[in-house]
Amino acid sequence: MEAAKSKSSIEELVEKIKDEIFSSSLDLYTLISPCAYDTAWLAMIPHPDQHLDRPTFQQCLDWILSNQNDARFWGDSNGRDNIPSIDCLPATLACMVSLVAWNVGANNVEKGIVIKVLKTDLK
Repeated sequence: MEAAKSKSSIEELVEKIKDEIFSSSLDLYTLISPCAYDTAWLAMIPHPDQHLDRPTFQQCLDWILSNQNDARFWGDSNGRDNIPSIDCLPATLACMVSLVAWNVGANNVEKGIVIKVLKTDLK
């Protein structure tokens, strides 16, 4: 009797989780973790039905605009002192190119760590 009750409880929980995962109100983007580099490339794809003047994936561009970290780069840090990992350079460059391509996020681009490095090296 106890085993049958436990199995029923597990089956109910599985059904509840399946309903939540496959619900039409679920934001499918929450099922995978975002990658700044890939997101930037997706944000650069122009919308074919809008005379190429807006991105196909507006959510990707919005993600870039709102996910530059306090250290001025996109991507993961080493976790201790917020020092960017080596993967941050191409991710940050791709994000900045995407913003420039759509002529948005001038503040994000200007405060980007790559711009600071380039300005320092050019002096």
